[in-house]
Amino acid sequence: MTKRILRMVVLVVLFAAVAAAAMAQSLELRTVEFESPVVGRTMKYKILLPRDYASSSQRYPVLYLLHGLTRNYTAWGLSNGSPRSAGLYDDLIVVMPDAGNSWSVNRAPNEDGRPNNWEDHIVQDVVNHVDWNFRTIARREGRAMAGLSIGGYGAITLGLRHPEMFISIGSTSGALEMSVQYEVM
Repeated sequence: MTKRILRMVVLVVLFAAVAAAAMAQSLELRTVEFESPVVGRTMKYKILLPRDYASSSQRYPVLYLLHGLTRNYTAWGLSNGSPRSAGLYDDLIVVMPDAGNSWSVNRAPNEDGRPNNWEDHIVQDVVNHVDWNFRTIARREGRAMAGLSIGGYGAITLGLRHPEMFISIGSTSGALEMSVQYEVM
């Protein structure tokens, strides 16, 4: 009896491993590395492509997801809460750029003199790189942006500063107010 149960457990584990490997092979999650002139360094982003991307000639809308504080382009991944889990995978391209811990705004250069033009990095370098290298709907109607925490702040700020670029913007737990003033009674 125990040998039979053990055999069943081994078969179930093997089946699960094979199924997980097959599922992983069908996913189109890539890490893209490119030179960003406006920040003067090599940058990365993750891109999630629809399952039929390689076999179709269709153009897709793009959702740009900005990460939170102390995170980077790997923050969204493929775990729970990811675009794939939300059922977005087959309808659009999802891009998860690295914006440093910058609030997605342009700031003064680093101590070593490298530029910190993070707003320009996202709206110019990342968007242009994605539009040039993937089949996107490369106009306002084909782009949306959202983010978490400081990425939520960045998504709202960039969307409001560049309404010609994004049809929709969103924020989850966005740090939208920087200071609170209290009234003294």
